Amino acid sequence: MRKAMKSYFVFTSRLYRLAMFLLLPAAGAGICVWTYSVSGGVGGGVLMAAALVLPVVETVSDGWVFAGIQRSETSKLDYLKTSGKGRGVMKRALIVDMVRKLVFSAGIIGLCYVCIGLSAVLSQGRTAGTAEAVREAFQIRGAEEGIGAVLWCLIMSSFFFSVLGTFLSRYGNLIWLNLMVGYGVAALEVAAAVFLPGFFLYPYVYGAVFGLLGLCVGALAVWTVMGRMERSLR
Repeated sequence: MRKAMKSYFVFTSRLYRLAMFLLLPAAGAGICVWTYSVSGGVGGGVLMAAALVLPVVETVSDGWVFAGIQRSETSKLDYLKTSGKGRGVMKRALIVDMVRKLVFSAGIIGLCYVCIGLSAVLSQGRTAGTAEAVREAFQIRGAEEGIGAVLWCLIMSSFFFSVLGTFLSRYGNLIWLNLMVGYGVAALEVAAAVFLPGFFLYPYVYGAVFGLLGLCVGALAVWTVMGRMERSLR
């Protein structure tokens, strides 16, 4: 694990790690609490908004690390070809990045859920009836059967569209292209929630489907870069 993290840190700057590992979670939690307070207590809508914004953030921020790495004419892989360990470093870094996206989807959406729940309890000025206060805060269709199922679905859908957005954006190296791809995958996520039948009625099923698709696209992203390295060495 330590070796994999070192490989990932080769491609990330201190500023990137500060922004992604500290500022992003803090800003996400703060914005969610503020949005919940000004929206009249619609916690479910805030969670869905967080699940939509995260793929955009992931797609845009990927430009700091792996921008254009899947382009045929990129020179980003050249220095790794001179080392016998270069391919291993690249593969571990790509895998860690995909795992990080899953952890971030779960962590940030889960953090927003906890912060909104605490805000709901504190705003009522009571500690009794905490469970009821939290349930009232999340008016999501289907949440009556378990908010955990809805969280699972939101986390997996956010993970899938984050991976899809970064995979597509790595064929370019321009910030405006990353923005366009980020907005595009967010629009697809909205369309999935609106048009897929029973999206919030079968959250476990859709969560499993999005999770599997996310793993498949993540594997494709790693295979694409590694395949390009192998071809360029011939």
